[in-house]
Amino acid sequence: MGSRYQTVALGVIFVISLAGCMGVFPDSEPEAETTLSGVHTETQAGTVNIVFNDTVASDYAATVTIESPNGMNIREHSHSGDDGITRIAIPQASAGDYTLQLIKNNQTIDTKTITLTSADLGLTVTANWDASTLSQIFVAVQNTGDLPTTASVAVSKGASTLYTTPSQTARGGRQTIFLIDPSDGLYTVNNSGPAKFSIMVSTANNTITKTLTHTIRPASVEITSVTPTWQTTVLKDLSYTVSNTGDLPATLDGSVIVAGDKAVEITDLALDAGETTTISTAERATTGSGTLYRADTGAIETRVRLGYNTTTVSASNTSTVVSTSADLEQVQTQWRSTNEDDIGLSDIGFTLQTGASSVSYNTLRIETGNQTVLSEGLDSGTILPNVDVERSYYVGGYSQIELPPGEHELIVSLCDDDELVLEQTVSVTAEPS
Repeated sequence: MGSRYQTVALGVIFVISLAGCMGVFPDSEPEAETTLSGVHTETQAGTVNIVFNDTVASDYAATVTIESPNGMNIREHSHSGDDGITRIAIPQASAGDYTLQLIKNNQTIDTKTITLTSADLGLTVTANWDASTLSQIFVAVQNTGDLPTTASVAVSKGASTLYTTPSQTARGGRQTIFLIDPSDGLYTVNNSGPAKFSIMVSTANNTITKTLTHTIRPASVEITSVTPTWQTTVLKDLSYTVSNTGDLPATLDGSVIVAGDKAVEITDLALDAGETTTISTAERATTGSGTLYRADTGAIETRVRLGYNTTTVSASNTSTVVSTSADLEQVQTQWRSTNEDDIGLSDIGFTLQTGASSVSYNTLRIETGNQTVLSEGLDSGTILPNVDVERSYYVGGYSQIELPPGEHELIVSLCDDDELVLEQTVSVTAEPS
């Protein structure tokens, strides 16, 4: 028995010893792997950096070498065992393959290759227009290569260079923005149709050109409203609204047509591109009488007709015009000598015949040509319907009307504040009393 147990025990000891020799029961952790990873490039301040993550066993130092495309060892980096990201600058980097070697104990543990590509530029152009003026240009330069380059942008029209930007560094894998924004705009186009510009991105090695095309719309004028102002049968004002939806300005000429008759000339009406404005015809009229037209009663069409370039536009408004319910009869005037050629109106008298409505007024206006007598602050009281009332007024002290002796027509108006009560043209004889 004892001999057999001894034999078994010796066999167990032998197996354990053998297992230990064979490494079945290791007495320590395996050594950490030593590698290169995450190799890429980035550009900082115009210089290309090769970036990598080097993992090195903590009990050994290691060296990373970088070999250029021509086989020269250009950089070397020592690592003492801590994991981390390393950036190594490559001055005057060129296109081609760069080889990284991780060396440990004079042995190459890991090798990585990275290829640097030349700068490769593309451009996107965005333009902003103010009517026919090219006001702003954004040029986005995209460098899809690895290496940086310097670039500038020039804008030209035909053989003329309009603008050149300062140079900027176009970094690899990045977009660089050039803003062209002169304070008074870059260029104003004076003719309709396509306008073409060349956008050129220049580098040390080449030039990239892109054509910018924009269509300039001609002036396009529309009359959007016509509003006559009638006082009984007298057209006192006409306002109209015009719009130019084109890209070019327009100079308008035309006329106001009332009941088929040309009443007012319209000349040199300037309308900028994109402008909408309302014009008062009375303000532009040169008659000085305050009256644009005298019409019969009934439906009266007032039309505005405007021409520009070879285009004519028009719009109209039809109003129902009614006459006053009063008349002036037996108009008499007195005149006095003012100089050797003319005599001045001093007094006027008339019979006011009312119709179906009562009448009151506080202003008397007398007009002829460009001369006007205005007598305000009158108190007519309320004149009842269907009566005849005699009135006379001294007018010699109010901007006196002076005419040569003979037959003349006077426009006599009675107003109640701003409302016209009666306006009538009468024939008189100017003769010194």
